[in-house]
Amino acid sequence: MQPEQSPAVERAAAWYREVHFWPVLVTRDGVCLPLGRGVVAFDVPADRATRVQEVLEGNDIVTAALLVEEGEPRVQFLAEADDAVFGQFQMPPDVRYLSVPVVLRLPLVNVVSDRSWFRAPDAGRRWFPRAAAVLQAIVAATPRALRGRGEVRLPKRERVLIG
Repeated sequence: MQPEQSPAVERAAAWYREVHFWPVLVTRDGVCLPLGRGVVAFDVPADRATRVQEVLEGNDIVTAALLVEEGEPRVQFLAEADDAVFGQFQMPPDVRYLSVPVVLRLPLVNVVSDRSWFRAPDAGRRWFPRAAAVLQAIVAATPRALRGRGEVRLPKRERVLIG
């Protein structure tokens, strides 16, 4: 038998499920988003996050990003897994690629906690951007001296004309 959750937890879980269609879980710690099933995240130092967000928005890319203030402040940008990002070896220094079995604890709606949104999810854009696009923004926001050897290239997409 599962213990009864607070109304704030139930309200937050319903909001994530019904407004954003996220497959959230309710645990004793609150509302969590398990990564996998097409969802990944990039864990970036907070001092670089504003620049990453500017690069994303400059390319008309919008994604939700969590501000995690436990220890060193970090921002976790959510993305859709794709076939151009394979793992940690592609990340710039101090950036972590998060996937299965990581579970992200989400902020409760209208409740102060150690988790908050750096950029709140947009109900009008329920999908996440491709991981390669988010990684390119992270690389662009990383000082050149810290960048790795390789660059991420987006795979060419086949264009189909309708009509």
